[in-house]
Amino acid sequence: MKISKIIHYCWFGKGEMSSLEKRCMASWKKHCPDFQIKLWNEENFDVNYCEFTREAYRLGKYAFVSDVARLFALYQEGGIYLDTDILLLKPIPLHFFKQKLFIGAENKSSLNAAAFGAEKGHQLIYNLLSFYSSQLYGSESPLITESLSNIIVDIDFPILGNQKKEWGLILNPDVFYPLPYKNKALSFNKFITVETVGVHLWNASWKSEDSKNKLFKWLKYQLSKIYLPNSPQWYKEKFR
Repeated sequence: MKISKIIHYCWFGKGEMSSLEKRCMASWKKHCPDFQIKLWNEENFDVNYCEFTREAYRLGKYAFVSDVARLFALYQEGGIYLDTDILLLKPIPLHFFKQKLFIGAENKSSLNAAAFGAEKGHQLIYNLLSFYSSQLYGSESPLITESLSNIIVDIDFPILGNQKKEWGLILNPDVFYPLPYKNKALSFNKFITVETVGVHLWNASWKSEDSKNKLFKWLKYQLSKIYLPNSPQWYKEKFR
């Protein structure tokens, strides 16, 4: 096998995992019982690896640190990387491990790096690491899905089936992304197919916590106006 039986995942910031993430990780152990599962965090990844990770970590943008840490892990050790919101539904097929690299398409026109694997020292992973090493983190910094398109140029779009390339295998969306992002609030069961190995549940940890909190407070404020119309204004203002 070219790809090692190691599942890498990242968790920076020392916050608590949600029940969704714990459920997903339990599915890894269930369907990959003979795999090593390795956590990457501040203890074993240098957040000052490059200017991009240093600034992203300083600002608490941990998902962007994870973008680089996952690449570092695969380049140094090989194996599989999984986002903590990837729910496995069955074992990862053995033929994936015979590839130099495998990565899933999110849809017909783009790739996603929430679930992918590579052999140790793969040139494409090195190229992606070099890309980040030349970047400065900012509000307009690309997600890793966008960075992939800057590096991988020989994809045949639209992606309608698996594509074998010299450097690895591109998997069609049904394999890891049967549930479209726009339908993330729906049950994934109606979207899975016989090819589905896992489902990305779109926890969207790359989104700003501030934006999430503002949305939550706005919803509470709107509900207070509907269900508590006679409440004092100071009480409603708590939810602005």
